[in-house]
Amino acid sequence: MLPPSEPKSAGVDDELGRETLAVVEWTADDREDNWLISYADLLSVIFTMVVLLFGRMTVVAQTPAVEEPASEVVAHTTDAPEATPAMHMISEPAAGQSAVAPDVGAAAVATPDLVANDSAPPGALAQDESLPLPESSSREDRVADLIEQRFRGQIAATRREHGLEITIPEVALFDSARAALHESARPVLDELAATLREGGEARISVEGHTDNVPVQGGQFASNWDLASSRANAVARYLLEQGFEPSRLQSVSYTDTRPVASNDNEQGRAANRRVELQIGFIDGTEQRVALP
Repeated sequence: MLPPSEPKSAGVDDELGRETLAVVEWTADDREDNWLISYADLLSVIFTMVVLLFGRMTVVAQTPAVEEPASEVVAHTTDAPEATPAMHMISEPAAGQSAVAPDVGAAAVATPDLVANDSAPPGALAQDESLPLPESSSREDRVADLIEQRFRGQIAATRREHGLEITIPEVALFDSARAALHESARPVLDELAATLREGGEARISVEGHTDNVPVQGGQFASNWDLASSRANAVARYLLEQGFEPSRLQSVSYTDTRPVASNDNEQGRAANRRVELQIGFIDGTEQRVALP
């Protein structure tokens, strides 16, 4: 009869239990370290992204900038609002000067001082915009240039043998068939008086001229009276501006010295005028003969 085998079975069971416990312990330890694998993967991904970004930045920095064609740059700089008259005056070169193309790379700078007067109404007086004149110019030339700059055709200045002739049309001073200065004439005469003073001492003859159409009624018996009264009105105003009485005279020429034909309205309007004959004098008070 065989002996009982229970002790052997117990030993085997104990050995199998220890092996099973070791496997379980190893599996538990391995699960606790699983986060290291995920962390290492994350670091690898981040490092890879940093390397890729750095490489891309290096390539972009070394790539030369593409220059825009000059034609497109000019097109962009010229893409501006429609030019105003003031712009035309600034941009168009003066007579005798060559146009120079601006540097495309230079910034456009507006120049407030270059303000054009093309938009001013005809006949408006220029305000302190006279240009410096050469010192070698005569007084007559200087005053003529100042009148041209300041009055812009409202008053004409002509060099004559005796000096300077200034022509003021009737419409700038008087109403039709009247000898009283209207209000708009006073700024004109004020500016003219200031301009004449810049030329120095002078003898002035104020002359009244009319057309050949006879005066019809009214306060004047003839064109002689009308022309005389108008010349006296201008001479009196110059006296009020401080001009020396001994150097002023007024004359009536009526229609005896026409500058245009009296056969049409345009010619008659040109003949209705007041002229100032200016003879500048030197320091010796030499008298200058006036016509």
